[in-house]
Parts: sequence; C-alpha cells; structure tokens
Amino acid sequence: MSTAVLWSFGSFAQIIWQENFNAPTPPALPSTWTQYNGDGLTVAANLSAFNFGTNAWVTAKYSGSTTDNYAASTSWYTPAGTSNDWLISPALSPVAGAFLVFDTEAGEAAPYNDGFLVKISTTTNAVASFNATPLLTVAAENPTWTTHTIDLSAYAGQTVYIAFINNNNDKNRLHLDNVKLQVLPTNDAAMIDMLPQTASYQSYAAPSGTIAVQGLVQNVGISTISSFTVKLNDGISTQSFPQTGSIASFGTQVVSMNYTMPSAGIKPIKMWVELTGDANHSNDTIGREFGGSTFTPVNNPVFEEATGTWCQWCPRGAVFMDSLVKLHPDVVAIAVHNNDPMTVAAYDAGMGPLIGGYPSGLVGRKIESDPQDFLTEYGNHLTDFGVGDLTLSQPTVVGTTMQVKVDVKMAVSTKPTYDYRLALVVTTDGVHGTAASWNQANAYAGGANGVMGGFEALTNPVPAGTMYYNHVAKDITGGFTGVAGSLPGTMTAGTTYSYTFNWTVPAGVELQRSKANVLLISGLSGEVQNGKWKGAYPTAVNDVVSEGQLNIFPNPSNDYLNLDFTLNTKSNVTITMIDVTGNIVYNNNLSNLNGNQGLVINTSNLANGVYSLALRTTEGTITRKVTIAH
Repeated sequence: MSTAVLWSFGSFAQIIWQENFNAPTPPALPSTWTQYNGDGLTVAANLSAFNFGTNAWVTAKYSGSTTDNYAASTSWYTPAGTSNDWLISPALSPVAGAFLVFDTEAGEAAPYNDGFLVKISTTTNAVASFNATPLLTVAAENPTWTTHTIDLSAYAGQTVYIAFINNNNDKNRLHLDNVKLQVLPTNDAAMIDMLPQTASYQSYAAPSGTIAVQGLVQNVGISTISSFTVKLNDGISTQSFPQTGSIASFGTQVVSMNYTMPSAGIKPIKMWVELTGDANHSNDTIGREFGGSTFTPVNNPVFEEATGTWCQWCPRGAVFMDSLVKLHPDVVAIAVHNNDPMTVAAYDAGMGPLIGGYPSGLVGRKIESDPQDFLTEYGNHLTDFGVGDLTLSQPTVVGTTMQVKVDVKMAVSTKPTYDYRLALVVTTDGVHGTAASWNQANAYAGGANGVMGGFEALTNPVPAGTMYYNHVAKDITGGFTGVAGSLPGTMTAGTTYSYTFNWTVPAGVELQRSKANVLLISGLSGEVQNGKWKGAYPTAVNDVVSEGQLNIFPNPSNDYLNLDFTLNTKSNVTITMIDVTGNIVYNNNLSNLNGNQGLVINTSNLANGVYSLALRTTEGTITRKVTIAH
C-alpha cells in the first residue's frame, strides 16, 4: 500500500513514501506502479503458483499469511533465456538527506539466486528514460531478506522514478518488499532481535547456571557505528557490555553474553542498546522472560522424520531412524509420511513449513537435520533442558478406546502466554501394504549411491510386498501443536500435573506393534521440549516383555539379523522364523531369561523373501515381518 505522507519524529527517521505491496490481491500490482516485460519469454511451469502469465512482476503472499504480500519476478523460463523484467515506481520527490531503502531476497540459494539492477529516471517512467548508470548492481542476491540503501540526496527537489530490473539467465525468482523513501538520522542504533525466545528450552537454567544470550543490533542511521553499549536488566541488576565494530548503514552485528540465573522463578529480561548521539529510543529495547528451575528434568529427545514412499532418498531416513532407536531406546522416534498411504494430514501439514525437503527431520522442532546426522544430533541435544519430567502409565484399552495417562512434573514456573500443551502420537512398526502406492522409491538400488542398510541390494522401487515401515505416525491427538488446555496456563515449578488421553483405535492398527508417544510442546516457542513413549501392547504380553519392545535390524536383512528385547520378569522365550509356505526356517528355545537380551540370527543361507518372526513368552506372542534380501 502506498502513502504520500511525511512522518516526522524530530531527529528520527522521516518516511516520505513507502510501499509494502499489501493492498492488491495477488498477482496484481499496486495501480501506481508500472511494469515492463522486455523478454516475452514463457515462465517455467514449476512457478505456476505465482500466476505470472505474461507479467514481468506480480505480487504473492508470504507463506502462512493472509495479509502480507511481496513483489516477485522470475528468470526461470522454458526454454531458458535472459529476463528483462522491469518494475517502475510512481513519481517520487526526494528531499535533502533522503535514502531509498528496500528489502530483496532470492527465491533460491546459489547457483540459482537472481540478482538485479536499480535505475533512476528524472523525466518519465518510460523504459527509454532510464539511461543513467545504475544506482545499484547486485549480481546474486542472498536467499534471505537483505536491506539495501541508496542515497538520493543528489536528486533533492526533483521528480524521479525508480526501476527494479531482473536481468538474469535461468535462475529462479527475485523478491522485493518494504520499499521506502526516507530521511535517515545521523545516529540511530536499533535492537531488532534477542535470543533465546521466551519459553525456549534455552531460556531456562538452574540457579547459578548461565544462559547464552544474543542480541542483534542494526544501524538504522547514516553514520557507521564503531562503538556502542548493550545492557541487560532482570529487574534486579543491570549488566553492561561495551562493544566495538564497524556497522555500516542498515548493517547488523550480533552481540553475545552470558546471563547468570540468580534464583528459581520467572525473570523479566530487558536488553537495550545505547549509542552516543542516538535520540530515538523507540527502537532500542527488546524484552524476554527467562526461568530459573528447581531441578533438571530427564530429557528424551524427540525426532520427527519427514518421509514418503515416493521419495527416492527416504530409505536413508528409515535406516538412520532404526539405528537411532537401536542405540538409544528411550528416544521418541516418529516417521511423518507425506503424500502416501500412511499420511496423517494434520501432522504432515505441520511438518511441511518447517523443513526444506525430503528426507529431513526435526529434532525437538528446534533444528532441521538430515537423517544421516540423527545420531550426531542426538548427542548434541541429549543435554537440552527438558522443562518437565514426563511419566506415562501403561496404556489401557477398553473396547476401541485406548487411555494414556501422563504426569508432568514441571521444573520451571510458567505463564499462560507460554501455552504448554501435550500431544499424543501413536506410532506403529511393521506397517505394510500391497498397492503400488506402497512401493518405496529407492535411489540406493544397485549400490550406485553407496551402502544404505540393505537397500543397495533392493530394486527401485522396492516392491510393496517386501516393505515394512517402522515408527509410522498413525495419529496425532490435538494436532501438530497439541491439545489446548491439556496443561494449565500457569504452572508452578515442582508441581505435577496430569492429563489423560482417550484415543479411538482405528480399525487395522496393531497395538502389539505400537507405541504411545507423548510430546511436551510450548506453543509460544513452537518447540517440543520433552517426550516419552510407552508400548501400547496388550497387558498380558507387556507383563513379560518390557513395553512390548522388540527391535529387529537390519530389516531388510542380508547375512544376519539382530534381535533386541527386554524382559520385566523371568520367562522362557522361543524365537521362530517361518517362510511364506509355512516352513520353520529358524527355531531357538531360550530358558529363564530376564532383563536386556540380544540375539544374532544367521540369515546368509535363507532365500530372498518375506518371513514371519515370532517371539513367544509365557504370557503371549509378538510377531514381526522380516525381509531377507541378499
């Protein structure tokens, strides 16, 4: 939306004119702007969502927003060619000290990041009038929003037009937003961000512990900043951190410090920047809240793997998730499927905006990780502050309803704005289908892309009949952000709060292969700050086999098969493998077992195919499907 008013704040920034592109309905441009399509090329079909048509520039909405737009152009054509796409401003009237300020972003990282030119005309908005040397040339823009400034003082008293020109060959997109003509103060420092956020796992510490704090200072004045001071106050005392550097106009500098937690409880934190000659204090300060804990909770990292049968690299996720669970049985491991028969729509919709592609994964919704780094990230995040201890009662099933009771003992006090919630995710191992949509695309077939847990010995795609998927999310109660009201808004450190899930078991879900996973989520920070799982096996089997846990790997198997299980009480155990014709190919009777158990089965002499493996105790049987692929 354009304005033609002068906002004056004494020596503060004066905005003469601005455009944020929010007024039109995409793909339309504001009526005061002019566009010129000088190449006439056909936009690639991949960009159909932008509705370019024959336009040089269009508007589009930010992801997840219904009101906030930006302008976009492209250099991705079919066939490839060089763009010549102009977006020309309405008539502007610079004054002494006026700057053109705007934000740009490349729609994709290198080598597909578009650059641009900025030109000026002092006569008309016709393309031929822009014959002066460009005011700015950017060969390749950053794939994150970047602020640019251009001094227009030399044009004071004149009427000018500004042209933004995409002149790239076979890249992707260029985005433009927040275009302003403004007079900048000589000295103005702004505190534009502060970490950690309130209710982040990083915002808590035990008394005498430290919290790593960062502030992001931006120079929104004309003069380069060489020295300034950042201060931190927690309502009791003020700490001062003098800084030096060289921050050019609209540049930024990160300031790091450690805050020592003085006691338990919520601490109001204020961080601000002080700069000599800065008369504008409206942008100096940011506030957060940190929390002192009463104890250190047991932390169980939560891994959510984004996967799909259509994804040729996703076998990597299956292999490394299985390895993670094998090495760290307490971990909460959830495979969130996309666009295949195992998709849970609400879960998939929540994951999509948080990942860059497939395969991928979220670690506590704190970072995104490639599955091959899951083991490393487990070590990196095992000591994260877990916020509260979770205790799950053994799930009980009455009819078609499974009840899961969870107790949460909070280590920190909270406020309603922290919005803590619980979510129940039921996962199942050995999920299997026979239709073609259950085939697993496999980039590792034939070993061309290296060894990958046995997938290198399988075809592309792996036929549905030989695929059994583990850790599959069957449902997420409360949706991606959990059940509203499942925990009180205000909670006191050291106090235990309880909630019971009542989950309707869908037809076909095999509880003997399932887990009840409970997630502790902060709605404010968006993080999953702790998790816990409990086997959903029928009670008779669970009395002997701890939480119904039977880990089988690798699966598919080549020359050997590992079995791991834990017994709560002493029991005789029989392990049997049967082929598709009903013949017993392996049988092992084990007496008086108790506790953690491990067994290796030699499968080198077994024919390729699907086998049924049964573990029998004195109280019941657990059955899994095993694939042999040499």
